[in-house]
Amino acid sequence: VNYLLITKSSSFKRGDIVYIKDPQIKYVEANKPLAKRIVGLPGDQIQQEKQFIKVIPQDRALSPTILPLLDKTSKGECLKPLSHITIPEGYVFVAGDHPRSFDSRYEEFGLIRMENIRGRAIAVFSSQYPVLRFYPFQEQKNEDKE
Repeated sequence: VNYLLITKSSSFKRGDIVYIKDPQIKYVEANKPLAKRIVGLPGDQIQQEKQFIKVIPQDRALSPTILPLLDKTSKGECLKPLSHITIPEGYVFVAGDHPRSFDSRYEEFGLIRMENIRGRAIAVFSSQYPVLRFYPFQEQKNEDKE
């Protein structure tokens, strides 16, 4: 991601890409802005199963999200998977879209306080894909004109 267009918001839902500034994330430069996707909400359960983390939504009608685990960072530091917990009020579990992303799967990153979320992405600008450089997140509604 090269650029995010964000909107300030105080309500977030599963699947939102959010802009985070958290001064206490290990291995991340203090106050470095991060973009991650909300995968778990308060009340959801986190379970470690072998080489995976499973996020089980409180709403059992939704399917669990299963994320692979890494043993080490890209610099070789050991990573410890997040323990079996229920996400408390005021926190979310976030994950990057890349499977090697450093995110809430690991204790060194942890859950994110909602107060450290600075906004929700409404579009992504990228130079990585020359055909599609602008990605709006809001669905376009086509109204029939008769």
